[in-house]
Amino acid sequence: MWRLLLILEVVVGVFYGVAVFAEVKVEEQVVGPASKVIGTAISPRGTHLAALVPKGSRYAVWIDGVEGPKIDEYLGTGGIPMSPPGYGNLPFAWSDDGTRWAYLAKMGSEYVVMVNGKEFARGPISNEVGVRDLKFSAGGKHLLYCTFEKQGAEVRAVIDGKAGPVSGLQPEVVFSPDGTQWAYTGNEPGKYPEVKWAVVGERQVKHFGDNLEFTGNGHLVARTIGSGFQGLTLDGKPVIQVTNLQSVWVSKTGGMIAAVVMPKPNTPAVLTLNGKAVPGTEGCQVRAVHFSPDGKRFAAYCVTPAMTGHFMIIDGKKQQEYRAISNFQFSPDSSKAIYCTQTAAGNFLVIEDEESDAYPLLISPVIGGGGKRVGYIARNGAQTFVSVDGKLTERKNADILTFSPDASRYAYQVGDGFTGGLWLDGVEQTSFRVMSPQGGSPIQGATFVYMPGVGYQRKFEGRADNPLLVFSPDNKHYAAVGCPAGKPGEQGFVLDGKLIPTGQHTGNHWMPRFSPDSQHLFCVYQAPGGGFRLDADGQQAVTFAPDTICTLAGNWEFCSDGALTFVAVTDGTLKRYRVTAPNDTNLNTFLTKAVK
Repeated sequence: MWRLLLILEVVVGVFYGVAVFAEVKVEEQVVGPASKVIGTAISPRGTHLAALVPKGSRYAVWIDGVEGPKIDEYLGTGGIPMSPPGYGNLPFAWSDDGTRWAYLAKMGSEYVVMVNGKEFARGPISNEVGVRDLKFSAGGKHLLYCTFEKQGAEVRAVIDGKAGPVSGLQPEVVFSPDGTQWAYTGNEPGKYPEVKWAVVGERQVKHFGDNLEFTGNGHLVARTIGSGFQGLTLDGKPVIQVTNLQSVWVSKTGGMIAAVVMPKPNTPAVLTLNGKAVPGTEGCQVRAVHFSPDGKRFAAYCVTPAMTGHFMIIDGKKQQEYRAISNFQFSPDSSKAIYCTQTAAGNFLVIEDEESDAYPLLISPVIGGGGKRVGYIARNGAQTFVSVDGKLTERKNADILTFSPDASRYAYQVGDGFTGGLWLDGVEQTSFRVMSPQGGSPIQGATFVYMPGVGYQRKFEGRADNPLLVFSPDNKHYAAVGCPAGKPGEQGFVLDGKLIPTGQHTGNHWMPRFSPDSQHLFCVYQAPGGGFRLDADGQQAVTFAPDTICTLAGNWEFCSDGALTFVAVTDGTLKRYRVTAPNDTNLNTFLTKAVK
């Protein structure tokens, strides 16, 4: 009966089967034929999967196992035809909450906009006319794409199916952070001198500025250029008018706008905050302005007019000058301004206005508990130091400092090889060695944040970029990949200081992850034969192919009820799994498998 159910799943792709392995509840759904997939895309939330699959001489897009209409060409989100060989991660439009999805395709001589499996719009496509720039606003509240004619000389922004005015320029549509509002500028095609206009919401209005940006609370900021002046408007009303407007920064909450301006001709540029000059910035080069998460604090990175000193101005107060400054950040709770500096004496970590000791090498700081604790690791030749809350400990070859979620606990590795010792809350753990996970982490602990001037970077709260252990959400437990001392070939998982072996012949081990309620532990490792195995509390749940690491984004996600969902390759098909740990197992039952 079970094999029959699997066969039905492969054929229709929408039925669910329930399998029980040692009391672990496993639900699975076929979402695509893995052997023929050209490219895949996984939603940022909800573990939905899109797969582009050949269909004879044409193609079809599968969404969660449901085959879409036959298409001649896949146009992705940019309107550019794509074809084999495979391109792995498929260009695909998801809303950030995973509830809406869309793609562009070519059918005959027309383009088609597909939204949530249904045809949303279509129009002519050729070298002269077409479609591009498909995306959602935050929360999937609005859908944007642009249509063009005359090889792009005439463009319209189409929002929720309603076309805006024809523009000779590509409309740069901006959405408010909550996804409810939009605005853009354009011009009348072929007109000289140029005639500009703007669109705010569904209304076309008189042009009031360019470089549009919404603040966190929904106000619209624009830059203006007039006869002999440059300025800034807020919701269409002038707030700054100066001879020259150089750089602008807007806080996420919208309560502060910083700008470098030249107030009058032949006067030094100065940084202003909400229109008022910030003392000490006259003639300086302002390289960056940072706002605290709560929107109540600001910091400006400045260089003296002679380019001889670098300094921060924090909340209006000038700090000490240095040779260089890097890695500035406010703590998540906004209580601390933290940055690294350099002088001839060495490298320092500065927290507010307090400096650390000088070191030849200082690794970027780790912030724990939203800002309750700050730690770092520094090196001076053969010496290595660990600092937590300003308390310095010399520990040779220390590395990878990690805090628990509330920062009540911390850990770091000590070692110079494939394995290392673990120090937990300042105490050495001697019954095992920790090892670097050799595969992707099942539950990504990282988020990507936009850093002005840098781009999207990985941002970790309370731990290093590649941690060697993970704390439970309730801060009471920890887990890692480990082995017995002197036996790196006998890998396993460590839970609360006890080693649970997986066998001498197992391969790659992924970083384990706790359930949201801290009661269960999910572990993935490579079993003999090359396949991967997921265990819940030490009991087998699912086996899947190693292709998951190579070809899929592998978006592993916990649901609100604690079930773990992910997409993997099994038996030649793409499947979405939903794994629920047994009610009668927990961390304590997992520990019964530990080495005595």
